[in-house]
Amino acid sequence: MTKMIRTFSPNQHCPASSNNSNQRSIQSNPVLKKYACQKGLTFVEILVAFMVLTVALLAAVEVVAKNNQYLGRLREHVQAMQVLRRQAEIIRNQTFSQILSSPSNFSMPSNVTLVNPSGTMSVEDSYSEDMIRKVTLRLDWESLSGGAQNMELVTNVTKKGLNGK
Repeated sequence: MTKMIRTFSPNQHCPASSNNSNQRSIQSNPVLKKYACQKGLTFVEILVAFMVLTVALLAAVEVVAKNNQYLGRLREHVQAMQVLRRQAEIIRNQTFSQILSSPSNFSMPSNVTLVNPSGTMSVEDSYSEDMIRKVTLRLDWESLSGGAQNMELVTNVTKKGLNGK
């Protein structure tokens, strides 16, 4: 009994072994010829691709995290500016004597989400005459990202007020 062993040439089913014009360019290039008959990817190639994708995804996650942190700080500053502008409008609508006798602290609106906000007001002479006063509003709070934050708004008020009377 003779056993028949059938052997196949490695290029038997390889598209690079056919003789059309596209395959001639593959046959002439040794790098392309080496990979032309591969049927799939090796474990190392898949592992390298996975590592590249992992690094790219980690970079994207880092960008999103930094963006959220920045947006949180921006939200705090916008809200602080709104509080200061609101208080400035309240002061501008008061009479000169009311402004001079106002307490040095001001209260926060109920919708403020800043952590431990504290508002102060100082009034000082702006010019030699008693007709104009410089009012400085300051808001201090603790940032959600850590650290103390503050913002100031300075406005001038006149003895005659907004209407000039």
